[in-house]
Amino acid sequence: MLDSGCTQHMTGDQMMFSFLDENVGGYSDIIFGDNSRGKVKGVGTIPISSNHSLSNVLLVDSLKFNLLAVTQLCDFGYKCSFTKDDVVVTSLDGKDHIFTGFRHEDVYLVDFATKEANLSTCLFTQSSLGWLWHRRLGHVGMKQLNRLLKHDLVVGLKNVKFDKDKLCSACQAGKQVANTHPTKSVMSTERPLELLHMDLFGPTTYRSIGGNCYCLVVVDDYSRYTWVFFLHDKADTYDTFKKFFTRAENEFELKVKKVRSDNGSEFRNKQNEDGMVVRNKARLVAQGFTQVEGLDFGETFAPVARLEAIRILLAYACSHNINFFQMDVKSAFLNGKISELVFVEQPPGFEDPKKPNHVYKLSKALYGLKQAPRAWYERLRDFLISKGFKIGKVDTTLFTKDIGKDLFVCQIYVDDIIFGSTNPSFCEEFGEMMSREFEMSMIGELSFFLGLQIKQLKEGTFVCQSKYVKDILKKFGMEDAKPIKTPMATNGHLDLDEGGNPVDQKLYRSMIGSLLYLTASRPDIMFSVCMCARFQAAPRECHLTAVKRILRYLKYSPNIGLWYPKGAHFDLVGFSDSDYAGCKVDRKSTSGGCQFLGRSLVSWSSKKQNSVALSTAEAEYISAGSCCAQLLWMKQTLLDYGVKFDEILLLCDNESAVKIASNPVQHSRTKHIDIRHHFLRDHVNKGDIKIDGIGTDDQLADIFTKPLDESRFCKLRNELNIIDFSNVA
Repeated sequence: MLDSGCTQHMTGDQMMFSFLDENVGGYSDIIFGDNSRGKVKGVGTIPISSNHSLSNVLLVDSLKFNLLAVTQLCDFGYKCSFTKDDVVVTSLDGKDHIFTGFRHEDVYLVDFATKEANLSTCLFTQSSLGWLWHRRLGHVGMKQLNRLLKHDLVVGLKNVKFDKDKLCSACQAGKQVANTHPTKSVMSTERPLELLHMDLFGPTTYRSIGGNCYCLVVVDDYSRYTWVFFLHDKADTYDTFKKFFTRAENEFELKVKKVRSDNGSEFRNKQNEDGMVVRNKARLVAQGFTQVEGLDFGETFAPVARLEAIRILLAYACSHNINFFQMDVKSAFLNGKISELVFVEQPPGFEDPKKPNHVYKLSKALYGLKQAPRAWYERLRDFLISKGFKIGKVDTTLFTKDIGKDLFVCQIYVDDIIFGSTNPSFCEEFGEMMSREFEMSMIGELSFFLGLQIKQLKEGTFVCQSKYVKDILKKFGMEDAKPIKTPMATNGHLDLDEGGNPVDQKLYRSMIGSLLYLTASRPDIMFSVCMCARFQAAPRECHLTAVKRILRYLKYSPNIGLWYPKGAHFDLVGFSDSDYAGCKVDRKSTSGGCQFLGRSLVSWSSKKQNSVALSTAEAEYISAGSCCAQLLWMKQTLLDYGVKFDEILLLCDNESAVKIASNPVQHSRTKHIDIRHHFLRDHVNKGDIKIDGIGTDDQLADIFTKPLDESRFCKLRNELNIIDFSNVA
């Protein structure tokens, strides 16, 4: 029945459809003439002839008539001509006849149940294009096509010309052989379900018999056992994986530790300090790699806290008896508002059936966008400032608020927030305030942050990475290695060893990278790791042996970390030292330095100097300048806590360097020193820094400049408050 008042083609007969998508949304119930309603159960295609079909036809529950919408026919480019006896539907130019209907009383009807609409006829075609037949018959070879033609084996395959004038791109791509994936030299897992690899692909061009067009593949890293799940919709991914997650853990009686996937549909796991998954995260990720700088985005930089800033915060907390708490923001980047005009395609599987070719205009950021981190930071910054918080002048991830005589401090690292106050009640109020504005999850007392295990005890705070130590020993096969008491031999200065046997550069760099991350809480290995890091371009056996010695030392001392005791006087002190011409390759000196807040070691460094020093005094003076720069940065940072230092003590064990820094007169003994290093002398004259001498035996920075014997190494390690957890537990 043709109806000029009907908004869309619709029927109640499901058998009429050649294709039907029952997973539809966004359609309102259909209101009939008697004010009753019918629910839309699907949308699909109905054939009306051998050449034509009607698309976007609604399947409506309890509808007893088949209705053709005249407006929809016209929108498809058809022309409807009504007379007093019939209706003729043709193409706009009148060349193609679509169908003819007849008038019955006051309505126009059309009967498609004729030969014209019978699609059960076996059709055949004729063509003389050889390449077309090549594609139609599954990319069959030209010799086989010629054989089919010669023996008249295919109806319509006559007088075909086979021109070998080009290559079939599909055949060429299908016959390409990919390089084999490199074999793994180190097993990264030791049990099933320790690491799962996951990938989702789709939608496929054609649906399966069951109507599925997505596929989820999960591979166990240890056993390489593979699970395959066919999905009707991309939205089913999370529920399917959740059921698999539970089933796998029950069947194997093991816990899933990590899940690794790409950025199509991102799953992330929140882990605790033991590496166990405490919360699963899933989110849609935008393809930010397609954005063009200057067109789709401008500034993308978002500040993150330095590790020294985190340790300063912990040292300040110990001095003022503050307990820290931790929370994180759920889907933090989705809270950021963007100022640029950004459009995104509709996610596969979530298209609007009425507007499948439309795009979304973003008002807020998505994960994957270049500007998303900065947008989130600015959103959080503006909110905290509106609530009376002051942003740090040096560290812009630090926010403080004075409430009477009490101080509230808050440190941000992307979506992780740590906070504390001299008045514990303010922490509870802060948590409620943040939960009202953002969707938050409260974790409780600070115990694990940026890979650091933090234990807040009655006598102080202990910071370590013992879990990470065990992980890297396992990763590099050093779990059963023989322990040793120092990370480097006293004759451990390395050279290029150009005649030595080369080793796997990828493995060597991986070991160096893992150890550098460990130096965030292990200053005792700082010098030895930095020494070995100099030879990453062409590592030899002697270099690998030196790295393995560091791992053997970690095997001996896995639970060592930083101890921040409570009750110590809150002074800022720096130690500076150097090893003159210590590098065997280019004879450059090594600078070493460390900075304390009371008895808490918060910053340290070990670095080869940029130029060759002509004397011990010059090497020490350059090292003292580097230490001075770090002390000035810390001084400015502590102003945000309300702590002011007038004159900071810098201790150096070279008398000549002390005199050069204190003497404003330029003479022949110092004229060869680069002018940029004399800013130390400038700050000494201003009264910002007080440089003083110290005995070599008491120079704590000695551990950052050269390899030491066991007794000297252990003495300095204890003086730096780098101790075993068993001594404070």
